[in-house]
Amino acid sequence: MKTTIKKKLLPLSFIALVTISLTVPYQTAISASDADLFLHGIGSNANPQTLFLDGNSPTSTTAKFRDSGSVNFAGGNQWKEIGNWTNTPGSGTLTSLSDFQVWLGLKNSDDIGTKFDLRADIYKNNQLVVSGQTLCMTGITRNPDQAKDTMVSFGTFAPVSFGSTDLLSLKVLTRIGTNPDNTQCGGHFNAVGLRAYFDSVNRPAKFDMTFVSTSVVIFQDDYSSSAGWTQIGSSVTVNSPSHPGVAYFDNAADGGGVDDNRIFKQLPSTLPSIWTGDFDYKFTTSSIPAAYAWALTASNANPEQQGSTGSAILVYHGPEVDQLHIRTWEGLTVADSTAVPISANTDYYVRLEKTPTQLILMAFSDPARTIQIPGSPVTLAIAAPTDFNNLNLIQHSTSLSSGSARTLTAQVDNTKIFTP
Repeated sequence: MKTTIKKKLLPLSFIALVTISLTVPYQTAISASDADLFLHGIGSNANPQTLFLDGNSPTSTTAKFRDSGSVNFAGGNQWKEIGNWTNTPGSGTLTSLSDFQVWLGLKNSDDIGTKFDLRADIYKNNQLVVSGQTLCMTGITRNPDQAKDTMVSFGTFAPVSFGSTDLLSLKVLTRIGTNPDNTQCGGHFNAVGLRAYFDSVNRPAKFDMTFVSTSVVIFQDDYSSSAGWTQIGSSVTVNSPSHPGVAYFDNAADGGGVDDNRIFKQLPSTLPSIWTGDFDYKFTTSSIPAAYAWALTASNANPEQQGSTGSAILVYHGPEVDQLHIRTWEGLTVADSTAVPISANTDYYVRLEKTPTQLILMAFSDPARTIQIPGSPVTLAIAAPTDFNNLNLIQHSTSLSSGSARTLTAQVDNTKIFTP
């Protein structure tokens, strides 16, 4: 949908804090990363449904766990899945993996004395990269405090290239314990299942990967400092004493054509024709909302006041209802995508991708950005000759032109803009 809107321009009284030449290089070059990937889960501690990998160490003192189905040596001793954890590492090459570490226990104390095999598979999407296994494990108990610290070695494999949207997956499986020749190695012939503990400070299940990244980080901000940010108005802040470490909409009202409430920051360089932007988003309350949770603009004027030659790409919360969609301003022309419904008090992990011909907005339920919520993704075509090649600021803003009865309480965190 496209409409042409006549706008009243605000005086351009804002002064950029830093002037940066467009030839300044991006912040990060191609590099090799050697870091732990920890197993995490969202949901209950018992068999959480959403599983993902990332580089953040667990903080909980209570471990989560996932159970396999029942295992039986009869009928071929089939492998049974415990869980599948995923991550999107970005563009680059996976070159090596360390041993996989996990803690194991029993679902049922009647199975004490059962010996188990454990297998760990690494996938790129549906392609198996490498598999490792540990055979005939003994001493596994029902007591969580005595969970068995177990290692699985992956070995070597040919380097594997990943694109920006490719998934890296860890699938963990079990069966009744065997010898190297696949004969049973003793103990019970069947069991209710095996339990894997993870995602706690004393059960930090993980493995290490060496990944040579070809992504280039253009801009990154965790909002732990207000340095470089300019605040207009009082109800949108960054790293305030009452709301540290986030960009915060504090019951922020739209302007009614008068009041301007927003924060903005200069990017290190003008954005290229292809980029990806990630940010975390959560709102608490809203009233007929119409706010620009995340905006990229050509000048430090209000996102709606970029002028007849300006432009903006916005992630818009609203209008009227709680949803996210793409809005663009190119001169005086506005275009909107369809929307992704969102709910209060829920963490969303948002991604906006730009290509020369379209914008793609995705909202995920997990920090690894592997599980999209209902309604995601949505797209918006970029019509020639528009290319949005003059964007060089990031903003978080209410709508200047909308009525002051529209309010939003929300937070933005962990913005990252990069080339895939």
